[in-house]
Amino acid sequence: MQVLTRRKNSLASPASGAWHPKDGCRTFKVHVIKPLDHCLIDSRRVAALLWLIFLVGTGLIARAAGPAQLEAGPQSICVLDEGEVLCSGENPFDLRQVPDVGPWQQISLGHGGANCGIADQKVYCWGNASDGILDIPPLQRPYLVSVGRQHACAADESGIQCWGAANKRQLDAPALAQVDALDAGVDATCAISAGRVSCWGASWVQSEAYQKRRNVEAISVSFHACLVDAGVPVCWGQNQFGQATPPPLTGVTQIGVGGLHSCALHDGQVTCWGHGNQGQIYAQERFKSPKNLTVGSGHNCVWDENQVKCWGRARSFMDDTGEMAFSAETSRQSEPTETVSLFEYFQREQTAVLEVSDPTEFADDLPVLRAILDERLIIGNGSTHACLLNEGRVKCFGDNDLGQTEVPPLNEPKQVSAGFDFSCAISGTEVRCWGGSAKRQTNPPFMMNPLQIAAGGRHACVLDGANVRCWGWDFNGQATVPNLNNPRQVTTGLYHSCALTDAGVKCWGADTLGQTEVPVLSNPKFVASGLGNHNCALDDSGVVCWGDNRRGQAQSLALVRPRDISVGYEHTCALDDSGVHCWGSNDQGQLEVPPLDQPVQVSVGGHHSCAEDTTGLVCWGAMGNEPVLVPPNLDF
Repeated sequence: MQVLTRRKNSLASPASGAWHPKDGCRTFKVHVIKPLDHCLIDSRRVAALLWLIFLVGTGLIARAAGPAQLEAGPQSICVLDEGEVLCSGENPFDLRQVPDVGPWQQISLGHGGANCGIADQKVYCWGNASDGILDIPPLQRPYLVSVGRQHACAADESGIQCWGAANKRQLDAPALAQVDALDAGVDATCAISAGRVSCWGASWVQSEAYQKRRNVEAISVSFHACLVDAGVPVCWGQNQFGQATPPPLTGVTQIGVGGLHSCALHDGQVTCWGHGNQGQIYAQERFKSPKNLTVGSGHNCVWDENQVKCWGRARSFMDDTGEMAFSAETSRQSEPTETVSLFEYFQREQTAVLEVSDPTEFADDLPVLRAILDERLIIGNGSTHACLLNEGRVKCFGDNDLGQTEVPPLNEPKQVSAGFDFSCAISGTEVRCWGGSAKRQTNPPFMMNPLQIAAGGRHACVLDGANVRCWGWDFNGQATVPNLNNPRQVTTGLYHSCALTDAGVKCWGADTLGQTEVPVLSNPKFVASGLGNHNCALDDSGVVCWGDNRRGQAQSLALVRPRDISVGYEHTCALDDSGVHCWGSNDQGQLEVPPLDQPVQVSVGGHHSCAEDTTGLVCWGAMGNEPVLVPPNLDF
């Protein structure tokens, strides 16, 4: 047990994240309790499930009725009590730097990089300014505010006003004379007015699930939505993990939705359902009198027995020392990561990257060069085959009906990529391709300075110096490169291509499923496309995906500092601090991540996935109709 003290209006120590004992301060206690064995889920895929019970003495929150509000964000938890806001968990975008105003009446932790709250009948927002959420419009005595990923909405005397990004009609709020509840999800918002629900934003939010209901009591929105009608939960939206399929419950009084899970408070207990990759659906003990349920992307909290009880992803409510260090001060921020073009990077006066024994030394210089800089092993996955580059040698395995695994002689190869039925590598100062060539995808043009390569459906693209060059099948314009502003990275999908440039991410080619309609991104660092019709990017908010989402592949999990992502035909995998996580289609077991020992990168193909860990290459899923099997002769 630790006894921590906090002086009213004092700040946490930025070095430790804990409070220093002072005379006259209010005290509280922190317990960290390990989960019961029957509640543990697959330890190879999740961090250990932790319960943290925040015991309150006579100080921070003294009323047995509990604080005015508990609010969970994607990566944190905040308490609003007696007009004061204190937060614990992670701190991206300085989100714990609450404006020095007050007293606060309400707070909303957004789904992206900004938070908002109401104090003295005014709305204040803080965090990332790139989405426009900090540009608050004039409001008349606002009394409710809610923040999505790139938009926010507030209810005031004139009705509802929304601001921020409008790419999915998030700002098209209906005219409502009375607003009883308001909740903004990732790209949509819903409101309750006199028992009826109105929703606007992304098309998925429109549903018959609520349109004829007249006695709705509560609502919560994220990538999916749930409401309470006469004590019964009703959900709609994304449902690949069952998050929109509630169990048969009655007497529900509160409901909340996270990234891929949902929770309901009923009959003095909490029931959660959906994806449990962080233990967020496992409430291990009986509650006495829970209230103030709040649900984050991978964690949940309630007020029970004069305690704040949280479970799920531990980093979202504890600091690195295992403490729930509630504070109003920002934690120390890491130095900003530099992002430059590949062309500029290779002009620097420094030892050539390929001559350095440990390329990870340069990872911070150029985060978009995952395949070249991050690890000694480079993995390229195609539809039903894979190729690897290790210590200057390329080997391929899998289907070989068109010679896609028959590697030709290569001169000091420095990158390899596998497409639908062909493979390519950068060999010295040229590009060599082999395998199927029905659309001339194995006939690359002359290159001056090839730096990075991406093989797609039946076309390929290369970052050649400061230019992108593509060849092969072009019936959708996927090989016709548009004007690009200093491209840094290129990637290819089934019938489209994308590049990361100084102006952000630009995609071209087929757009039948929205795969070239790039959403608003916050400082993108890496983009991934695969042998399908969706893309994902790593930006300051985490993982953002777009395009085909019929199997949930363009959804993103609740991730903890994601650092690698790879896209397949109808599935996606990412690597974060807690390991490798996959989502989307699992028709051939491509989501069933096996035990991995300290994975360092992930790469996926058509219906299979691979990762590198301390044991070497580990793959799962299927190549063609057979389970993927890594041949033993891949030991270079």
